[in-house]
Amino acid sequence: MRDAAPAAGTAEDAATPGERLGGLPLALDTAGRYLANPTSLYRTITAYQHALATEFGDLVGAEHPQGSAPEVARTVVRHTFDLSLTQLHNDGYTLARLALFLLALLAPTPVPGAFLTPALLTDATGQSATASELDTALAALHQYGLINTHATPPASEGGQALTVGQVVLHPLVHDVIALTTPPGTDHTTCHTALDTHLTRAVQDTTSAGRAGWPTARLLAPHLPPLLHRTPPTHFTTARNLLEDLAETLHAASAAAEHHLLRQCVLDAETQHLGSDHPDILTSRNDLATALNELGRHQEAADLHQQNLTDRERLLGPDHPHTLNSRDNLAAARAAVARTQLRRLPWQRSLP
Repeated sequence: MRDAAPAAGTAEDAATPGERLGGLPLALDTAGRYLANPTSLYRTITAYQHALATEFGDLVGAEHPQGSAPEVARTVVRHTFDLSLTQLHNDGYTLARLALFLLALLAPTPVPGAFLTPALLTDATGQSATASELDTALAALHQYGLINTHATPPASEGGQALTVGQVVLHPLVHDVIALTTPPGTDHTTCHTALDTHLTRAVQDTTSAGRAGWPTARLLAPHLPPLLHRTPPTHFTTARNLLEDLAETLHAASAAAEHHLLRQCVLDAETQHLGSDHPDILTSRNDLATALNELGRHQEAADLHQQNLTDRERLLGPDHPHTLNSRDNLAAARAAVARTQLRRLPWQRSLP
């Protein structure tokens, strides 16, 4: 706190609010950045401590959250962030709270910087937002330490550098901000806006070829909640969206993200379609491919064995899909055998 606002008070002054904030470094840094802002209502640590005790006293909970349950400390931190967001609003950054809330409704992973657009904020609130207003709001959130912005590590493909800007929320910010819906908005409208723009982002990414690979990796963790929220009447469309992105990730050799989407699709299909649906068998095969990419060959072999058993039962032993499953199982077992041979003798399992 004092590193960010050295003129706000002494180390002794900071001890009590530091304890009240649970000793959480992010909360202390956020408080310090607030105190250092020349337009903030409270400019000293003593005044800030008084604000926590009086303005939010009925919501704070325990007197000393550091020795209490973690959720108590988070309650205090919630209002520490709220002080900063209120100050940003009063300073004219009216989109800051909404932008942060929309980011908190996504998965707690980096978000492509280009995803957060004025159109998304307009759809979430029904009020117009401009690119200039959004840019200044994001800059202010960064100044207060509520978001970080940077580029993905550069990757080269065909001599061309592939990077994409991203916005990152600290996990604590993500969890705390998602608790309170900004005035004039509701969860349903925000989720609808997010799902609509996620769909467009995936479509743009999958049609961009190699240039879309970095964005595809960032989008992947945000897609499973979209599939879970989709009503049964639109399940196939949402499922196909995830499969399209999974194909792009497979081409990009993004094994972890590819596996994430394949597992999500199979789980959702099992719930919506039933275990003997033909799509289940296809998705199980795709998941086994993703497991092979991760080097989890035995798990892939187990899935191929399950697929072969089901296809023999449903389609017969000579159906082309059954023969394909038999071939995939043989390849997976060969990969398991190669893995065993590469181990030292005492590391190998007995036959």
